[in-house]
Amino acid sequence: MRKYLYHLLAVFCLISACKSGASWPEPELDDHHEIIGFYNVENLFDTIADSQINDSEFLPGSRLDWNSEKYLKKLDQLATVIEKMGHPVVMGLSEIENRQVLEDLVAQPALKEAEYEIAHINSSDPRGIDCALLYQKGHFLVDSQYLVRAYNKGGSNPGRQQLIVEGRWQNGKATTFAVNHWPSRRGGVDQSEHKRISAARNLFITLFERHDLDEDYIIIMGDFNDEPSNTSVLKTLNAGPEPAKDYQFVNLSFPEFTAGKGSYNYRGNWNMLDQIIVSKPFTHCGDGFCMQDAKVYRAPDLLFRHPKFGLSPNRTAGGPNYYGGYSDHLPVYAPIQFQTASNTEM
Repeated sequence: MRKYLYHLLAVFCLISACKSGASWPEPELDDHHEIIGFYNVENLFDTIADSQINDSEFLPGSRLDWNSEKYLKKLDQLATVIEKMGHPVVMGLSEIENRQVLEDLVAQPALKEAEYEIAHINSSDPRGIDCALLYQKGHFLVDSQYLVRAYNKGGSNPGRQQLIVEGRWQNGKATTFAVNHWPSRRGGVDQSEHKRISAARNLFITLFERHDLDEDYIIIMGDFNDEPSNTSVLKTLNAGPEPAKDYQFVNLSFPEFTAGKGSYNYRGNWNMLDQIIVSKPFTHCGDGFCMQDAKVYRAPDLLFRHPKFGLSPNRTAGGPNYYGGYSDHLPVYAPIQFQTASNTEM
């Protein structure tokens, strides 16, 4: 029976993945704004064996029979999503294998006009899944980048790590990006919570030591594997729903979360695991440099109707089954304003 259900689900996913002609919504964007985005792209792996990591699941002959055709299809799909989002000036990514897959991604025809540069450092994750930042060199310049341990699991191997990128916009404003992929909920939400609290604590301490959190421009994005109201995000990272004195950061994804929306569907329940969080200076729009509420980017091609759990992200694979979809997460984005209506020069 389980095998039959797997095959039934695969048919639903493949039908969804093959549909065409569905409209792609334009991001909700006002004049004088650009887009900041984040996307957990679900295991963007090449087909080449790497002895330094456990990538056996994504190789020719594996149970997924991962091959060049499937890899190239996924690159094309992801590039299409980023294009349809309006070529965000900065795009955070998680679950990418190495720099080469990023090079292959930005070389896709749908992304060439954006002229994306890459910020990435190989992490120590045993599976080799890293975080990265794509940025348009006409808008943002990188000064430095480094990694922060996500979970203090002990031993010399730090495991999954967070990417910190420091740079400046063409308007001169210095900004730090933190791209996150916190430990999963495997084993249970409560049983694994301490790992995400550890990741939040490590990130907060790092930013506190290097920045004036009340004055500097900081954008924290990622798949946190917790929701905005969970302890790790709300209390440890101290990211609240509004720029109140009780919170150090403002979670731009809180309004969508409160409205019952989400970026990840777990057995019929939408969870807002993917979020965009900013330091308080980003909430002051008087000088024409600020950010607004984050949105989940929902497009028909990114979803399929699960026979049991309803609309869900149209994923690439699940267990031993290849479905051919985009990702098991939906992207999120937030508008960033660089100028006022009276000042059209950035």
